[in-house]
Amino acid sequence: MERYITVTIVIELLCFVVSVYFLSRDKSPIWKSAIVFLLITVIVEILGRHYNITNQFKKNSQIYNLLTIPECMFISGMFYMCLREYKVSGWLMIAGLALVFGFYLSEIARHGIYDYMNTTTTLMSVVFSFYGFLYLFLLIRGDDYVVLKTHTPFWWITGSLIYYFGGLAVGLLFSVLNLKGHLNSRLYTYIYMALNILMYAFWSYSFRCRYHQRKSNN
Repeated sequence: MERYITVTIVIELLCFVVSVYFLSRDKSPIWKSAIVFLLITVIVEILGRHYNITNQFKKNSQIYNLLTIPECMFISGMFYMCLREYKVSGWLMIAGLALVFGFYLSEIARHGIYDYMNTTTTLMSVVFSFYGFLYLFLLIRGDDYVVLKTHTPFWWITGSLIYYFGGLAVGLLFSVLNLKGHLNSRLYTYIYMALNILMYAFWSYSFRCRYHQRKSNN
């Protein structure tokens, strides 16, 4: 059983528990959907680990490919919630979703569901990084006083930026430097693990901020 326990699974499970505790009574369907998304993420991660251990398939990419659509929908919905206070049109998120879905279907048509959809996930990271930097730009430019320590959108978006933009930067660095081999592969894995930990830590804190915000408004 211990072979199924990884740092990534543990941190995702902890974030899921935090989301249940802080968001289960939230009135916003989008914020509450974090619980469902994190549950799906944990299940997918465990299945991916299972297939990796048992070698039922040559690759476990198809499991993670199935997570792409729920991930894109959830993250886009959250960015919509965070950006709408700055009157950013929801059509921007719809355009991003359409673009990602288009590339997703294109990759399925080219090589099926069994090969990892690198182009789609890279595009998704670019889109989400753009949303994140747009939010920070509008936050800095805005006239309203914001207490960042308790500002829910700031912490959720910062965590997302760390993961998506950080992943892009790491991937580009490894590609430019042509870093290959077993040692560099392990280094790449550890860096992504660190990005995961940071993202889920920031998300968990944002859930706490959201909870206290909701309590103070009641």
